[in-house]
Amino acid sequence: MKVWLTQRAEPTPHDHLEQRRPMRTGLMAEYLSTHGEDVLWWTGDYDHYGQHQRGHGPAEVAVSNNFNIRYLPAVGYKKTKSLARVRYDRKVAEGFVRLSAEYERPDIIIASMPSVELALASVRYGKHNGVPVIVDIRDLHPEVFVDAAPPPLKPLVRFATRRMKASVAELCRDATAIWGNSGTFVEWGCRLGGRARGGQDLTLPIAYKFLEVDELDTSKILQAWQDNGMFLSEHLNVVFFGTLSKSFDFGPVFEAARQLCAKGTRHRFHIFGAGQQQAFISKRCATLANCTFHGPVGAAKLQAAMSVSDIGLAPYIFTDNFASNMPNKTTEYLGGGLTVALAFKTGVLADFLRTTGSGFCYETSNELIQSLINLGEDTQKMAAVRHAAAVAFKQHLGYGTLSQRMHNKIISTVKAYTD
Repeated sequence: MKVWLTQRAEPTPHDHLEQRRPMRTGLMAEYLSTHGEDVLWWTGDYDHYGQHQRGHGPAEVAVSNNFNIRYLPAVGYKKTKSLARVRYDRKVAEGFVRLSAEYERPDIIIASMPSVELALASVRYGKHNGVPVIVDIRDLHPEVFVDAAPPPLKPLVRFATRRMKASVAELCRDATAIWGNSGTFVEWGCRLGGRARGGQDLTLPIAYKFLEVDELDTSKILQAWQDNGMFLSEHLNVVFFGTLSKSFDFGPVFEAARQLCAKGTRHRFHIFGAGQQQAFISKRCATLANCTFHGPVGAAKLQAAMSVSDIGLAPYIFTDNFASNMPNKTTEYLGGGLTVALAFKTGVLADFLRTTGSGFCYETSNELIQSLINLGEDTQKMAAVRHAAAVAFKQHLGYGTLSQRMHNKIISTVKAYTD
């Protein structure tokens, strides 16, 4: 079976910086190509995370015998929310429209949304060529932009994004099936497309798979940290991994760190990543003896840090998009057996943490402090919550379980479409 994947922003196996963990489309491609399917992934020729042009141009580059990536040339951007990013997304979609005509039709397309432009181009291709298209909803566009706007500007942003919303409505309406990280995402897509949820629509949380890292490399990483007094066994280590965007509120985190530092507790905070808030976070960490800013690092160091940490921070600013989501950050934490500290108390993820006992929710620095103190003082409780996190991941979010579910649904969708 020929499977096309369209996703324009994830790391690919050809990116040559420090080893990176494959994300949702990368994991799909890996699983499908190692289970008998012929995979072609369409993506842009700009490394979103490394922030540089890849240099492949309009080339198809092999990953394995039955997994290729077709790069689409487009000039990149420095800011994720910018006109340059909008132009990039449009250029990638235009490249797909132009070059896809040169290929034999696939049996099915899985189109990531966002980007809206590439997903819409994928759906239109499928409709014109008689190919089933699954739209995989990752974020609620354009609602995320409205949510992020200051209250006085929300009506203006809603008006400015009305064409995008119309495009999303079209692609949801004409998609063969709608997938999403949560049931709420799937239902949102069905509602926007004016359709009832059907048998091929699927709730598919983001899976997580550990990379194979040489044990000696991991030991060297841990030893270097411990030589500098970091990630010691007597500490309760709290970590954050991710893009340091304005989607996160680190204010309560640093206030908690400040008060815990003054109390002389064993809590230590480690922040990994880069982004808009990098200068602010680096400066705050430098003023607190129990905080360390590590900057952006690769998968080997992230996995090493998880192996000696206890709690993973998810300090999201509350929006409908995050409340309806099962974000990959928290899946990664749970995969490492970390307790999740979530910065709001309602929604899909909050309910999941309560049901599985795999984390806690807070809304103020005082609530975060109290939870951290309780877990720091009760080692048995800390161990129980971490065990619950590992169990929750294995039962609900493991790579093998979710990938098999995905593969089975692809097969049934193609069958239902052709019958």
